[in-house]
Amino acid sequence: MAEELNPPLSLSLEALNRLKSDSEVAILCGGLGKRLGGIQKGAILYRGERLIDRLSRLGKSLGSRILWVERTTEQVADPLDYVDQRLIDDPLGGMVGGILAALKACQTDWLWTLACDLPLLELVHLLPLVEEALGAKSRYSGIAFIEDGRPQPLAAIWRRACALELEQFIIKGGSLSRFMSLHGKLVQIESGLDSETRNLKLSPLFNLNRPVDLEVLNSLQR
Repeated sequence: MAEELNPPLSLSLEALNRLKSDSEVAILCGGLGKRLGGIQKGAILYRGERLIDRLSRLGKSLGSRILWVERTTEQVADPLDYVDQRLIDDPLGGMVGGILAALKACQTDWLWTLACDLPLLELVHLLPLVEEALGAKSRYSGIAFIEDGRPQPLAAIWRRACALELEQFIIKGGSLSRFMSLHGKLVQIESGLDSETRNLKLSPLFNLNRPVDLEVLNSLQR
């Protein structure tokens, strides 16, 4: 099985290297964690590493600069010096506010956006998006995964040029998922990329929204 997977993986990594110089990475650090009791999600530890550092380290493999997009000026510390630029969410707020702020600051044609609370996401999971970005036609504003029938903006790659179009779409009442459905390319997450641990089948896009999610994360570390 491993021998069958190595050739396409090698080709995907080659594609990643071609795209990296024309990409930046935004780690979305917003969200007040109200459903988690006000916990800063990025500061949660997974296997001895803060989630925000884990995602930033992953971002170093994807793009030339790391942007942290935060909700307020009470910025999380960066002891490992991952961050190249700190940004505050666009006034539109929510995840779209973070994405817009990053798109407006981006200096390359492509921008990766990664939520800071994705403990299971690995580079290999993102390679299908890399290949789609390299082959994307100009009409695509970005590429994202689709899971359970819904576009997932938690991990996606966007064209910098779509910032104004996205902003106007949201101002007129549209949603982030709807924009990607209409203007982007959607890639189905392959079931083989799921993580099976302690009889749990978790998507690479498993993220932390509720106390039960935090309990699951803690169970993976025991």
